Amino acid sequence: MRRAACTTLAVVALFAMACGPPPPAGTSTSGTGPPGSGAPGSVAPGSAPEAPVPDRAALLALADVLRTETGADGAIVALQSGSGPAETVVTGVADGRTGSPLEPGTAFPVASVTKSFTAALALDAARSGAVDLDAPIDRWVDWPGGDRITLRQLLLHTSGIAGFGNKHDPVTAHDTLVLDAGRRYTIDEVLDAARPLPAIGPPGAGTYYSNTNYLLAGRILERALGRPFGDLLADRIARPLALGSTWYLVDGPPGPAPAPGLAEVIDGAPPLHTADYPQTATASLGGPSVAAVSSMPDLLRWGDAVFRRHRLGSTDLGPMTEVAPGGYGLGVAGVTADGACVFDGCPAGARFERLELAGNMPGASTRLVYDPATDTLLGVYLNRAPTSIDRRLVAFLDALTPPAGGRSGGGPR
Repeated sequence: MRRAACTTLAVVALFAMACGPPPPAGTSTSGTGPPGSGAPGSVAPGSAPEAPVPDRAALLALADVLRTETGADGAIVALQSGSGPAETVVTGVADGRTGSPLEPGTAFPVASVTKSFTAALALDAARSGAVDLDAPIDRWVDWPGGDRITLRQLLLHTSGIAGFGNKHDPVTAHDTLVLDAGRRYTIDEVLDAARPLPAIGPPGAGTYYSNTNYLLAGRILERALGRPFGDLLADRIARPLALGSTWYLVDGPPGPAPAPGLAEVIDGAPPLHTADYPQTATASLGGPSVAAVSSMPDLLRWGDAVFRRHRLGSTDLGPMTEVAPGGYGLGVAGVTADGACVFDGCPAGARFERLELAGNMPGASTRLVYDPATDTLLGVYLNRAPTSIDRRLVAFLDALTPPAGGRSGGGPR
């Protein structure tokens, strides 16, 4: 019984490492997609026609619905249109046991939103000449088939490398590692455990969402730039953009403690509070794929840099939003009428009308959705990880979009 319970704990803990289940191999081709492939165009700040005015009552209603449907103790929802001020609402509490308050600026784990930071660091390193996105990764790391896999393919999830710690991945050594909840793993230790997994497919043949891709990308950046990932995040993103609550849980300069949450461990049993057991293994096993902390004000500022200005200092972040047919750019997911399909497999001809940063882990769910048609950012944090909240967010944004608001065909169908 103890072994069975431990296995269940391990399998559920895999959810910490993913925004959702990875799609089957071969669901798309690699690359950024030809013209008309569905990638949303950029919108200059404040230029969208009839940008919606943030409605506090509507945001509170959305927050209450999300909290009720997911069983979260608390929710933060924010909306920012163009260059106007953000409207942020909070409902519920940070911890239902203690009643500790949830504030608009509370820090929280952002899970796979971390991938957007990793991708931006890669673009920054490429601009300086420290890395070449299209060079084989065996220049920096020893990996099976590394002479045929590029850094760009890692960032697009088109490398063919198997997932390690994503929801629904095959049972692997990851299960054993995560049981030692208080252990801090190095990226090399995690990669050594993932190395024996067989490839999903040849590089460039399809999109398969895999945390291993971003673990490798983070390790490449550390070796190419000669610094720990946490320091790179702090020095190249957080400090220049004044993201005071954004930091890396594994190493580097520490920041504010992230809010706790409710985590499902055994089906049918009450959820555990993440404050009751160490999160060290969960964070370090995901590393540059999942281990960042941020806050809603920071995420809105980050979204402005990525989706509106496309700039990090002198580095062009535009390639992050060039969504491939498989549903992913560089750290950014394309959003269809049903949400971000990269996690389950995007259908042929999918239209990506919006863009999203998304992350789920035990005790936390985060979304930052950008609507180019109205130049609007919608941010959501819940201190519990639901299966999916994307359709709710898409419907909310659809309701905000004027009939003649510039969306082809009047909106996703």
